[in-house]
Amino acid sequence: MAYSLGGVLSIFDGDNLQAAPKVQRGHNKPVACLLWHSGSNRLISGSYDSPDDGKTLVGAMRAWDLSTGLADTFTGDGHNSRVTALGVLKSGAVVSLGLDQTVCFSTAGSRTFDAKVSFEHCALDLGVGSEKVRLVVVVAVLLLLAAAAV
Repeated sequence: MAYSLGGVLSIFDGDNLQAAPKVQRGHNKPVACLLWHSGSNRLISGSYDSPDDGKTLVGAMRAWDLSTGLADTFTGDGHNSRVTALGVLKSGAVVSLGLDQTVCFSTAGSRTFDAKVSFEHCALDLGVGSEKVRLVVVVAVLLLLAAAAV
């Protein structure tokens, strides 16, 4: 096994060192949130990463297979900034909150961002029930927005 400073983990087959290693790309910035997704049997992590060596930062989510230690990256139109909170609806949809003033709804199985909702104020946290998402936002004073069914 070898790990680079760029966040790349290479896992070699001890019985066949000539074989190409499995390559795992993890987060290269601190992980901000975790969620166990029982429907996909994966640990979901949220962070922000720099895919181009520090030129830009984007929100990033990974689905980790704990039996192998490998992760798949969520793809599609996701967050433009750090992912700060995660939740899961009864349907299995993953709900993520970003500092970019968006909430994304994703499919854990295919690891895709399916929908993105923008809002006017910066959210501090989210609460996810079986069918509703609640946001705590900051305006002039702290407010709890009414729950919206999804």
